Amino acid sequence: MAGRRSWKGHRCFVRANSGRGSVSLIEYDLVVVGGGIAGLRAAIAAAESDLSVALISRAPFGAHHDGNIRDGLNAPAGDSQIEQFRSDALAAGSGLADAAAVSRSADAAVAEAVATEHMGAAYARSADGGLQTFRLGQNSGDYSLRAGWWTGRAVLNSLLDQACGYAIDGYFEWLPLELHMDEVGVSGLTALNIRSGQVQAFACGNVLLTDGAVGGLYSVSGNARHSAGTAQSLAAAAGAVLLDPELVEFVPGLVSSSPAAAGAVIGDAAAAAGARYSGLRSEPDGIALGAVARALDPGGGSRVDFSGCVEELELFAPELRGLLDDYFGAAVVPSAHFALGGIAPDTGIPGLHAAGEAAAGSLHGAGLLPGNALLDLLLSAKSAVSRIDPRPAALSESVRWRAQEGIQLTLAGDSSIDPAVLWNRLRGLMSSNLGLGRDVSGLAAAADQIAEIGDLARRAAPASSGYHFNLELVRLLELRQGVVTAAAIAAGAGSRRESRGPHQRADFPNADADFADHSAIRFSASGWRSDRWADYEPAAAEVPA
Repeated sequence: MAGRRSWKGHRCFVRANSGRGSVSLIEYDLVVVGGGIAGLRAAIAAAESDLSVALISRAPFGAHHDGNIRDGLNAPAGDSQIEQFRSDALAAGSGLADAAAVSRSADAAVAEAVATEHMGAAYARSADGGLQTFRLGQNSGDYSLRAGWWTGRAVLNSLLDQACGYAIDGYFEWLPLELHMDEVGVSGLTALNIRSGQVQAFACGNVLLTDGAVGGLYSVSGNARHSAGTAQSLAAAAGAVLLDPELVEFVPGLVSSSPAAAGAVIGDAAAAAGARYSGLRSEPDGIALGAVARALDPGGGSRVDFSGCVEELELFAPELRGLLDDYFGAAVVPSAHFALGGIAPDTGIPGLHAAGEAAAGSLHGAGLLPGNALLDLLLSAKSAVSRIDPRPAALSESVRWRAQEGIQLTLAGDSSIDPAVLWNRLRGLMSSNLGLGRDVSGLAAAADQIAEIGDLARRAAPASSGYHFNLELVRLLELRQGVVTAAAIAAGAGSRRESRGPHQRADFPNADADFADHSAIRFSASGWRSDRWADYEPAAAEVPA
């Protein structure tokens, strides 16, 4: 079979994770950034197309928070279910979901669901042995597949198992640092080997960014704490356009004395099984998780009662056993869950691609339909790989040395500035000013303070000056990337003078037809530039100083 070869013990895989020194350049047709579901699916598709591919992941493979997706995978079959899915997705998108994108997803969903089942995802089956379908949340039809309460984990594990049989060079515990361009387009990427502290340069004509989760920018999230919009930051710094970065979906999340449960998402399956909310500050506008989150008390006064589904919890989510403080009244607050916007499909930069949470594919619009998160992660990855045109890349070996010098300068920075304090300040600011309650004064203050935090982060030094496994250095570098994405969220929120989906402004409390299109945010010579997508014309990328 084309593209098949074990990556276990493969030369580059061993080198990538042994902590040994770097070589000047490693060449690939494609470098995929992000080791979650979208990244693994893209790497497999690329290997099947006989592309030489590297997969770079901040976390160990299999540890991505995509495994926490609980609801299911939408797979409408037949004209009736497809029409239900289309209607539901467009309604959830609050006027910003693209009808063509929704239709393409509906047509491809069943084939992709079957493909992941063949890869090993054990979806629930009915009494006759066929795949059992479920109705999730506000969906109007039973067109979703589930694997217990941890469908994301089933899909992630199956993809990881399959990836080990392909010619994919895996680099886990690496942090991408910068995209590099030549006169044609993308020429490569530099990344930091977290184990050794050494920078490696990857020469490639195509880079696919998938690691776009932004929950780590907020105080409460079920995302990994390092999820700070790495993909959006890299793309924006290279001059690409971001669409709707202000649209961040919030869902009910646990407040727990156990760090393992804090921020954990309470999915649609829990509500369907019998979980009930109390202490809401307002009546939810429907049963969608996003609507429930907007009705929660952000101070923790709301509760979720699992007493009606304890048996289901024990059966489908044994990982939560002992983590909940009280099955009968666990505190719950809005939890940053999913980036609805992302990098524009037309980046304006040849060789730069995006998928998953990093991409704005217009399937979600301004609202996440239950079961569409997994579907989009899978389909957008395959679609992005299908558009890749292998091209030679001319990357100078000097980029690696310049990046390594940058690491040295960071280690020698101002030790009086504590990056941990800056992280806490940024998360508190994002939660209070760029969460579910926004207004013009709060947005202006957020933009100013994000710029100040960014300036301090660029001058700061980690407490540890070593190279090997210096996680304080890594967290500082991630903070520098995070403030770029945070600034884009603030710019988008300021330009969208209405309330739509998770973007709720007290000074513009209603949806406005004049804003029923996408916000287009990018760097310009004078800072952030905000346009409406309908008026945006792709131009030569402007890279900030």
